[in-house]
Amino acid sequence: MVSDRIVLLDKEDDTCTVSYENTRPATAYFPARSKESKKQSAMELYKAIFNTLSGRSAGELGAHLYFADKWDKLVKSKNYAPHYEKEIELIRHTVRDSEFVKNLPSSGTILVDIGTNVHSFKKKTNLVARAIYESEHCELKSISLLSNNFNDVVETAQYVSANIYPYSIDIGVSEIDITKPRALEVYREQCRNTNGNVAVVLITGGTLLNMPEFITEPKRTAEDEMLSVIANIQQGFGTGTHIVIPFDGRNDKSDIMYTYKETKEYNEFILSFFDYAKDIGIISKDYDTKNNWKVETAWDNSISGKHKLTVYAVAKREHTLSIVNPDTGNAIEIDITKGDRMPVIHSRKWNFDTLSSFFTKKAGLQLVGIYPEEDSDYFVMHLKCPKPSNSIL
Repeated sequence: MVSDRIVLLDKEDDTCTVSYENTRPATAYFPARSKESKKQSAMELYKAIFNTLSGRSAGELGAHLYFADKWDKLVKSKNYAPHYEKEIELIRHTVRDSEFVKNLPSSGTILVDIGTNVHSFKKKTNLVARAIYESEHCELKSISLLSNNFNDVVETAQYVSANIYPYSIDIGVSEIDITKPRALEVYREQCRNTNGNVAVVLITGGTLLNMPEFITEPKRTAEDEMLSVIANIQQGFGTGTHIVIPFDGRNDKSDIMYTYKETKEYNEFILSFFDYAKDIGIISKDYDTKNNWKVETAWDNSISGKHKLTVYAVAKREHTLSIVNPDTGNAIEIDITKGDRMPVIHSRKWNFDTLSSFFTKKAGLQLVGIYPEEDSDYFVMHLKCPKPSNSIL
């Protein structure tokens, strides 16, 4: 076990050095949180709030919820914990399957964790990482961490280095929202540092399935956004890239609604984008989120083969919300009426046939394997990018 802790140096440029105390240094693969990166993140949240309130998008705020300890509290809560533990057991069951490891690339492997936070890494990603690391078939070269929250990638990188892996494995970090175009640039940067190793991209939770919808021009559906992310991965890492995604295939309304019941922990998590906005200075720190907003969840099963849960922030009273544009420093004031609804996040539940058809026929991926959890609707889908992508290195 590695006891040395790492220090991530916050540089002014777009690189980040990872140093091990009393041991060798390593250079992280991804841009760190430069001043420009901080400003860009603030701008993305500003746009998400503005777009949602103005009816231009729905679900765009879902990428900005993982703030402070709100997620950790939710996954330990009475209603949500059984679902979260089921996902963990699903991954545990999958990595025990000898066929899963045999189907992974045998050459040097980089594990890319999209949507990481330290709790998720400990409980989920670590199971896959250990399976690769301990396998005689694979060789784990590096672990790269992607999140739209800088603190998440820093905490996770510190945990990984200090507790699990030897010095031969480098830790790459990046603050990135995969729903945004600049994600492709990050994937390209990763490619320049892989030295021919093959990527295994692990997407846990609803990072891919719960994409936002853009309602006004240019109109883009959630499926359009999913295809864009897959294209980014394929163009960034190219032929041979493996994509591993756990799925919740439940379609029983009462079961799902129990998981997403409006508890204290759940409500605080859904409204945590306001906390994030306060922290980065685009909303006043004295803005009264608790008394201004509540949470409501709606169920939609109108589309064959998939169900959708939409979680709303609903205004409890009339008030004015002032948000600061990070580019100009100017604030705009938005009049909120009691009952106004902000669609914060979508949670989509696909059945297997609809989902596999989407990935293989629309996205052009190769289905490598399906690993279902016994007597449940949870399963892991293992996909591969078979088509050559344009050279970008």
